[in-house]
Amino acid sequence: MTLGTKRGALLAASALVLFAGPATAASAPSLQSAHGATSHRIAPGASDRKLSLLWDQTNADSGFGTISQDPGNSALAAQAADDFTVSDNVVWRVKEVDVIGMTFNGSGPSTVDVVFYKDKHHKPGAVKASGTFAAHGNDSGSFVVDLGNGVKLKPGHYWLSVVAKMDLGTQWNWQNQTEGTHEGDPAMWQNPGGGLGNQDCTTWTVESECGQGTLGDHMFALKGTVKVKIK
Repeated sequence: MTLGTKRGALLAASALVLFAGPATAASAPSLQSAHGATSHRIAPGASDRKLSLLWDQTNADSGFGTISQDPGNSALAAQAADDFTVSDNVVWRVKEVDVIGMTFNGSGPSTVDVVFYKDKHHKPGAVKASGTFAAHGNDSGSFVVDLGNGVKLKPGHYWLSVVAKMDLGTQWNWQNQTEGTHEGDPAMWQNPGGGLGNQDCTTWTVESECGQGTLGDHMFALKGTVKVKIK
């Protein structure tokens, strides 16, 4: 599926609270879970396109991750986001997202929601583009997302969110970097329905304030094309 623009986005900022399903705290996943592996294989992208590495923060694996999942339950739906910056005088077209994660009690997600936000006061702001995509080459929760024609990003500060579409009983966590590892602003998290037990994090909040301890940012890479702007 092609990413929508901010006019035709599949997910509006306000729609993030509208995950379907009855509100219940039964079988609530934990916010943070341990994972023993410290190396991850990212499969090739869904196409043979030659893409440039635009952003890479797949280093410093902590062995821990934070739940970012839509289980079809409005109370338990949780969303993590992390920021990145497009430098001056270039324009990116992001066509692929490589995600490091972990899965518990089952196989990894087959589809994920991907949302790009503009920054607003060091938090995710207006939706730039969003869509639901296949998770390719899933390896215990690490996968590649092919964004098709991709999303065009001018110089500026942005946020990426990846949310697994998975049923209750199976959990996906987005891997964190080690303590103190931050590429820009600290990662953010929200549980709009409040079913995961922290009522202070129903809107975007720094993860360390939501029971995430002192871990670093999330592990992902962006690939695509770069165009240099000539002044």
